[in-house]
Amino acid sequence: MGASGRRNHLWRWKPPVSGALLSALLLAAIPAPAGADFEAGVRAFDAGDYGAAFEEWLPLAEGGDARAQTNLGLLYRMGRGVTRDYAVALRWYRTAADQGNARAQANLGNMYLEGLGVDRDPMTGGALFRQAAEQGFAVAQLGLGDLYRLGEAMVRDPEQAALWYRRAAKQGHPEAALRLARMHLEGDGVDRDAAKAVRWAREAAEFGLAAAQFELAEMYRTGRGVRRDLAAAARLYHAAAGQGHVGAVERLTTADAASPDPLHELRAAAAVGDADAQVRVAALLRAGDGVPRDPEAALEWFRRAAAQGHARANFNLGMMYREGDGVDRDEVMTVAWFRRAAGLGDPDAQYALGVMLSKGIGAAVDRRQARNMFLRAARQGDARAQYGLALMFDTGAGGDADAEEAVRWYQAAARQGDEHARKRLASLSPADAIGAGVGTPTGVPPIVAEQPVAVAPETAPVAEEPETAALQPEP
Repeated sequence: MGASGRRNHLWRWKPPVSGALLSALLLAAIPAPAGADFEAGVRAFDAGDYGAAFEEWLPLAEGGDARAQTNLGLLYRMGRGVTRDYAVALRWYRTAADQGNARAQANLGNMYLEGLGVDRDPMTGGALFRQAAEQGFAVAQLGLGDLYRLGEAMVRDPEQAALWYRRAAKQGHPEAALRLARMHLEGDGVDRDAAKAVRWAREAAEFGLAAAQFELAEMYRTGRGVRRDLAAAARLYHAAAGQGHVGAVERLTTADAASPDPLHELRAAAAVGDADAQVRVAALLRAGDGVPRDPEAALEWFRRAAAQGHARANFNLGMMYREGDGVDRDEVMTVAWFRRAAGLGDPDAQYALGVMLSKGIGAAVDRRQARNMFLRAARQGDARAQYGLALMFDTGAGGDADAEEAVRWYQAAARQGDEHARKRLASLSPADAIGAGVGTPTGVPPIVAEQPVAVAPETAPVAEEPETAALQPEP
């Protein structure tokens, strides 16, 4: 059966009768079809080849594989490789959820919370999140905590919120640990205890969460819950600023935020191979911040850190080649360094590479890959990428046009203050906003050196961002 035949076959498919016993029998009785490869589907999805992912997952899903069923639900939910169909997405999610798949339960809960393909039903959505959370799915535990804290889908109960945040945090979820830190600072649902706030903030900061690094730095700077330590505060501000945290960048411009001799301390750490310290030393030398400006030395420190796989070092090397700072300007090398940083997950690099590929700067025009880069950065909360992705869905650049998806990403960018997105949304009629064609909006924002990465606001999982963690494919 060909690709189109399989897709049409799926339109007529009805989910099996639910129930744990029948699910178990199906899994035992129906072997996975020969040639089907779940991991190949994941690789295809990550590469943006959604049609290939569909072809790998469909036979597995029809054979009863709950992970593949969950991921087919995602493809139909987002319209990736198939025509968007919320009803079919619901069926696949429900089938996997009936087998106890926690991610499917969370994704199905999202659809009820958002009212996608079904009447909006916050109570059912919250119940599904609870099912996933009770299985230990940390993303669902975080989401359920948000629902309790914000009073979405249930009566506000900060004590229950703290309970679920704690469970997620104990599994190493940094956002949950940061939520707990804030609750202990405010005494919301837990005892007001600055020392406990420090402990949870430190746990989140150790995972590299910029918001947590900043808040822990604030505690060290003010001595709240911990002995005042300006040197420790400076290190944390630099770490957060290296990820583009706006508050940390601003703090580093104030006299009381810096340690007495931050570069000396950082040089010592950099000399013994600390990649973060190497990046900070390089940033100070490049900017001439408290030391004579020396871009050539900065370049060398960035190279050392990049050789260790440091994403920000790779991105900054790309920026230096782009600007001709300490090295001859070279757009091909810019693209090469951006590719490395993007592959390491840096959202600024993903956005910048998307811009260059969309315009054919330093490489051949590849709008399909540009769209994929924007998508990766947009999922991490980069407002510029969210707007760029919306623009591509709006105009059909790099793939199919999708007015509904364009509006969703415009809204995501606008919530973070992106003026391009706000103006575009203001120009839309109500008909546009629900899926009519939306014309040709303003071009994507330019690449800006060290552009801060926008931090997504805390929200319950109610369509605040189009692609939530709970909507990612099964690992």
